[in-house]
Amino acid sequence: MFSGGDAAALERRATFERYRCHEEGLMPSKTLPSEACAPLLISLSTLLYNGALPCQCDPQGSLSSECNPHGGQCLCKPAVVGRRCDLCAPGYYGFGPAGCQACQCSPEGALSGLCEGISGQCPCRAGAFGLRCDRCQRGQWGFPSCRPCVCNGHADECDTHTGACLGCRDHTGGEHCERCIAGFHGDPRLPYGGQCRPCPCPEGPGSQRHFATSCHRDGYSQQMVCHCRAGYTGLRCEACAPGHFGDPSRPGGRCQPCECSGNIDPTDPDACDPRTGQCLRCLHHTEGPHCAHCKPGFHGQAARQSCHRCTCNLLGTDPQQCPSNDRCNCDPSSGQCPCLPNVQGPTCDRCAPNFWNLTSGHGCQPCACHPSRARGPTCNEFTGQCHCHAGFGGRTCSECQELHWGDPGSQCRACDCDPRGIDTPQCHRSTGHCSCRPGVSGVRCDQCARGFSGVFPACHPCHACFGDWDRVVQDLAARTRRLEQRVQDLQQTGVLGAFESSFWQIQEKLGTVQGIVRARNTSAASTAQLVEATEELRRQIGEATEHLTQLEAKLTDVQDENFNANHALSSLERDGLALNLTLRQLDQHLDLLKHSNFLGAYDSIRHAHSLSAEAEHRANISALTVPSPVSNSADTRHRTELLMGTQREDFNRKNTANQRALGELSARTHGLSLTGINELVCGAPGDAPCATNPCGGAGCRDEDGQPRCGGLGCSGAVAMADLALGRARHTQAELQRALAEGGGLLGQVAETRRQAGEAQQRAQAALDKANASRGQVEQANQELRELIQSVKDFLSQEGADPDSIEMVATRVLELSIPASPEQIQHLAGAIAERVRSLADVDTILARTVGDVRRAEQLLQDAQRARYCLCMAQFPTWQASNKPL
Repeated sequence: MFSGGDAAALERRATFERYRCHEEGLMPSKTLPSEACAPLLISLSTLLYNGALPCQCDPQGSLSSECNPHGGQCLCKPAVVGRRCDLCAPGYYGFGPAGCQACQCSPEGALSGLCEGISGQCPCRAGAFGLRCDRCQRGQWGFPSCRPCVCNGHADECDTHTGACLGCRDHTGGEHCERCIAGFHGDPRLPYGGQCRPCPCPEGPGSQRHFATSCHRDGYSQQMVCHCRAGYTGLRCEACAPGHFGDPSRPGGRCQPCECSGNIDPTDPDACDPRTGQCLRCLHHTEGPHCAHCKPGFHGQAARQSCHRCTCNLLGTDPQQCPSNDRCNCDPSSGQCPCLPNVQGPTCDRCAPNFWNLTSGHGCQPCACHPSRARGPTCNEFTGQCHCHAGFGGRTCSECQELHWGDPGSQCRACDCDPRGIDTPQCHRSTGHCSCRPGVSGVRCDQCARGFSGVFPACHPCHACFGDWDRVVQDLAARTRRLEQRVQDLQQTGVLGAFESSFWQIQEKLGTVQGIVRARNTSAASTAQLVEATEELRRQIGEATEHLTQLEAKLTDVQDENFNANHALSSLERDGLALNLTLRQLDQHLDLLKHSNFLGAYDSIRHAHSLSAEAEHRANISALTVPSPVSNSADTRHRTELLMGTQREDFNRKNTANQRALGELSARTHGLSLTGINELVCGAPGDAPCATNPCGGAGCRDEDGQPRCGGLGCSGAVAMADLALGRARHTQAELQRALAEGGGLLGQVAETRRQAGEAQQRAQAALDKANASRGQVEQANQELRELIQSVKDFLSQEGADPDSIEMVATRVLELSIPASPEQIQHLAGAIAERVRSLADVDTILARTVGDVRRAEQLLQDAQRARYCLCMAQFPTWQASNKPL
């Protein structure tokens, strides 16, 4: 093919050498030869083998039994080489049906990337171990810088990456088996040669009486110190700790937590019984052997420490469930208080519908509103007042309307009461009797009452002596009435009537005596009985005779008193006739007599005169007897005068001061004007009619019968207070909203500050990274400039051969810049963005200073507004609680 010397042979040889076709023929890879070398190599192969050869492709390594007709190359599986596809490529091993596997030799531990073709063993460096030379030998760690494991002789292997010992023996533990495990003590390190011994707490590990996590020997006292497990205490952990119970002294015994629902002090040694575990000192208002129930008077969930005191209204709660005024029992789960009849609410604080009068303390009473005269069955919860239709009144709407009396079913009459003497405008709803103020009497309250003098309505109390003599006169009148009653009884029944019962008894005794006398068989016993009955009869007759004598004497006295009374009555009649003849006095008192009951007054005067005469008679008798009540009274008066003399000066001084104060108070009282007060409070003069007065006032009521004072357009204190209260509440709502807004601003400020701090930290980190990258880039640029200068100097030298130039160029191309231009540009943009964010943070911080000041100012305004709200509510409260 290359012989003959002809031009074609010379050209084929030149092409073969120029393209190094001999090297392509020797390459073990499956890459096809180049276009120029392929005809030459195939022709050369044909000449060498004297014609075509069979493919003989390996069935395990090839994908097909056919080969390339130009070289006989079979189509190989991945990582399989050779013409017949029967060899693993360099860097692969384990030729088989699945092809070849990569060697994966560790670049740190292997001498090269090629491995043994069958086993795959890589050629390892000194100290490396394993199929891929990627780990240390047994007992070493820190690949590729393998060094022996440090386990103090208590382990044979360690973690190949961290050096931590694996499988420490002899009760040791730790990264290097340098300490004893829990339950043992000592120093197992090699320099000290110690051993790990069991902790005697109180016995060693593995026993049934070991209750310590660890122990150590005190260097000063050389005593063993046990670190007890939770629930144990003592020098050797031989006892239960506070809050635990059990018997750790016996084999198998242990300490358990006291089951007290979390309601004891775990540090209190007396909180629970150390033997039985019974809870003894329950906290959080709980009780029971496990503190699992709320105490009486508390409710809630004891297991969550949420037992709260029962809040029961004492007026509506069953008093038997309230042992004291400040504690009542309620349902331990729901907190429902035990209510009285017809009382509702969790705290028994309101009446059931259609009931009222919670303050009675016996439960609520039915409203009992009239079915047709009331607007409905409901009433006021506090007053019981039903809502009446027009024309009806009373609590249940079953009576006449206000200021009327009578039967609403037939006729209602207006109350006819003198307004100067009444205590309340409403008269008695059934009788029409007026309710008089003290010192006034009469059906219309138009007369001065007994014990008062003057001309109505100027009634003044009588002198203090009137009361003393009035009591004497009343007593004498009562005794006189009793005597008159006895006289009337005697006149009706006679003298014998008073002793009729005694006479009947005597007659019964006589009948008994007659029966005994008439009896045929009279014995000694009957005779004695007869004598006894006779004596008893004589005694009763003597008593009856004595009573008759006394009765005759009393009858004589009554007749004398009756005669005296008739005499006094005659004198009183003469005086009355004399008064009737005085025409001038009759004219002066004509108006008064029109409203008086003359006959009743005349009878009262006559009766009073008789009583006075009797009192005078008794007084004279009392004065003549020695010692008499008069003499005793004189002695008492003398002693009283002595005592009064000692206190007269102080009494006069205090009396003068009281009179002066009373005069001032009277002057101030006369100066008061209900009209002015009504105008100041409600906004309209008090003399204006309620029907035409939109602001209401004293005595004015709305359609529901409730007092009416103030309203829209009124300038009184109540209206102004309501307006101020409304504004204050509105201000409070605005301030609450402002406070919430201020709190939100404060939260935003805090969040902004936090984000600013994080952004500043990230920016600082980015800046540090940028500075480091810039230093690397500048260093790389400096090295590149030096290299370029070196290249220039090398190229400028004479005698630089092409191979040297090619080597230098190759090295220059192999140089890598620490960061690509895109990375450097991206990093510069990130730095600029961080710098801009830092500027924004400064702006935000500067802006939030004003927000913080505004929030503080809002807080101060809220506090001032709360104070103003309290001051605005006070007049309303005072006006609503002051009766008009």
